[in-house]
Amino acid sequence: MDNDYRLNYYLGRANKKFYIKIPHSKKFCSGREFNATVKNLSDRTFTISPSSFSAFGICYKIDLLQIYKFLPQRYHNQPVVYVPGDVSFKLEQQSLTKSRLKTDKLGTILKVEKDRHYELKDTYLTNNTLPTIEAIKSMDCKFKSKKSSVVFRGAITPYSPKLIWLINGLRGYKPRGKARRLDLIKKYINNPRYNIAGSICHDDSNYNIPNADQYIKNHMTIKEMLTYRYVISVEGNDVASNLKWLMLSNSVVMMPTPTTVTWFMEDHLKPYVHYIPLKSNFSDLNKQFEWCEKNIDKCEQIAREATIYAMKFYDYLNEGKLNRKVLKTYIDNCEVAQR
Repeated sequence: MDNDYRLNYYLGRANKKFYIKIPHSKKFCSGREFNATVKNLSDRTFTISPSSFSAFGICYKIDLLQIYKFLPQRYHNQPVVYVPGDVSFKLEQQSLTKSRLKTDKLGTILKVEKDRHYELKDTYLTNNTLPTIEAIKSMDCKFKSKKSSVVFRGAITPYSPKLIWLINGLRGYKPRGKARRLDLIKKYINNPRYNIAGSICHDDSNYNIPNADQYIKNHMTIKEMLTYRYVISVEGNDVASNLKWLMLSNSVVMMPTPTTVTWFMEDHLKPYVHYIPLKSNFSDLNKQFEWCEKNIDKCEQIAREATIYAMKFYDYLNEGKLNRKVLKTYIDNCEVAQR
C-alpha cells in the first residue's frame, strides 16, 4: 500500500468535489457534527460536553489543531464537518472522523486520538515512557515460550439487548454482524482453559447488564497479557484500541472480522495471514484454539506478518505528512451547499 492508495482510502468520497451543510452546534461532543475550524477549535465558548466525552475527549481538539499547524494559514478557517469520538454509525454528510463503518465512504479518516490508540500513554497502566515499538519489545517474549492459552481483558462497552442490536444492524444504524464483548465473556469466563473476563464495565452499560460485576476480573497489564500465545481483540464502541500494540507483539491476535475502520485500515487485515478469525458469536473459539496449537509454526508466522503490517503506521514522518495531506485535500475539495 503506497501513500497514494492510502490517501484515497482515507478520503472516501472526499477524493473529489463534494458539498457540506455547515454545522452550527456550540457543543463539541462525541458523535455530533462540529464546524472544526481553527477558530472554533480554539474558542472556549464551544464547550466539550462532559456527559458524552471521557477524559480522552480533549485529544480530538488537540490532535486536529496539531495537523492544522502545518497547513498554510488559508486552510485554518475554511468550513469543515468534524465528528469526534467513536463513529460506528452512518454519517449524514462527508465528515472528518477517527473511524467509519467499513461500508461508509462519507467518513474521511484522520489519525486522531493517537495517544490512546498508538502510543500506550498509560492507558493500560504500564507507566510507559518508551516509544511504543520499543515498549512492546521490552515487555514481550518469544512466541513459543508463551503460555498455551487464550487471554482477553477489555471494557464491557455500552450494551443493548440482542434484539435491539440486531434491528439496529439491519436498519444501518450500527454495523451488521458486530461482535459483542459480553457474549465472549459470558461464554468463557468460567472456562479454566482460558483467561477471559471484562476489566471494567462502563456506567452506561450497567443499566442493561444484571449483576455486571460477575463478568469482571482483575485488571491485567500489557506485559501480563503478552505472556499468552493468543490474545483476543474485540471491537468496542468503534474499533478495538488494543489491536495496534497486539499486532506489534509476538502473540497472535484472535478476532471477529472488523466492521469499523480507522487510520489502521482494519479491513485490509487478512484472516490466517494477520490474525486468527473468530465468529461474531465466538462459538468457534475452542475449534480455533485447537487449530492454533496444531499449527504452531504457522501461528508464529502470522504474528510476524501482523507486526510487519503494523510497523508501517509507526513511521512518524510519513504518517504526519499523510495526515496533513488528507486534511488539505478534504478542504480543497469541500464546497458549502447553498441553502
